[in-house]
Amino acid sequence: MWWILRLFLLCLGVGVVGAVVSSYLSYILVKRGVAVSKAIKVAAISTGVFVAIALIPTVLFVVGFAGILGFAGIAIVVLYLLIQYLIAPFVFISNTRKIELGSEYGWVLETAQRIAQRMGYGKKFDVRIADVETPNAFAIGNVLKRAIVVHRGSLQVLDRDEVEAVLAHELGHLVHRDNAYLLTTSFTPMITYLIGVSMIVVGHAIAVSAGQSTRYGRSDDVGRGLVTLFGLGIMIAGIATIVMAIVVNLAVLAFSRIREHLADLYAVRATGSDTIAKALEKIEKVVSAYRTEEKKLIPKPKLRNMLYIVPQLTEPTQTFFSSILSTHPPTSIRIFIAKKYLEELTHSNIVRQS
Repeated sequence: MWWILRLFLLCLGVGVVGAVVSSYLSYILVKRGVAVSKAIKVAAISTGVFVAIALIPTVLFVVGFAGILGFAGIAIVVLYLLIQYLIAPFVFISNTRKIELGSEYGWVLETAQRIAQRMGYGKKFDVRIADVETPNAFAIGNVLKRAIVVHRGSLQVLDRDEVEAVLAHELGHLVHRDNAYLLTTSFTPMITYLIGVSMIVVGHAIAVSAGQSTRYGRSDDVGRGLVTLFGLGIMIAGIATIVMAIVVNLAVLAFSRIREHLADLYAVRATGSDTIAKALEKIEKVVSAYRTEEKKLIPKPKLRNMLYIVPQLTEPTQTFFSSILSTHPPTSIRIFIAKKYLEELTHSNIVRQS
């Protein structure tokens, strides 16, 4: 029994630490002179591997607790993920308007289609407008529906070439299937956290009921004590489960940050410029003044925050190290990587032409 627990903790620790370190590995490699494309690719692959190492024991725990039988638990988790995957695009675009050619925002659709054609992306997708003042954008999609949603505020703040860069970034998320990856990974700490809370509630109820129950006589304090200890044991296990959710969440956040870099690089390739850096800077400046703060018991990855090009909710992204709790890398780092990548592309083209 103890060796299983040690193996579980080892996998969890290695996975989380490895994912967090890997998410910063690209910056170290770039500073050492490694090409940005290679550095981000190495970081993306290594982060994905370590996230899997961290999630596997967590999923096994969820299955073991949530399922009456192991296979039943797996079936429940898979079914829930499948339902979420299928309905997510329709839920997220429910309050948006589809852009049609020839309409007021028809040029946005034309721009997105031009980028897709240029990059060889042949799958069908919608471009939609969200009637929101704060500038932002996100992409959501699955095998049934794909959409890029642009906030109305983005069209008021950004120049047309910057809108093009934002559209390219979001198209990059569709190309990389980031919605499916982020949904799957963010689900695990969420359900683990809920299980922990449920265990605390159940354990507390058992402990309280034992103390108030008339089933035990005055001379039967041992039975009452054992039931109380059992309830307290469940509560302690629930607290440990919540801690596990917090820890594994660090790996999920690291994975999310690397996916943002991949989309930024896609935007640089698609536009042939570092305009995405200018767009990020403008959006961050405006959004930072409008951000809403949601007070939570623990920092959890909000899927809608993970989808935005710039976090819409308050996140600790002010410094390099505090970004460990953020769904996105610091904007300054994203700008640095994008500009560095453009320099490499430009140099590479000059070398080929010569």
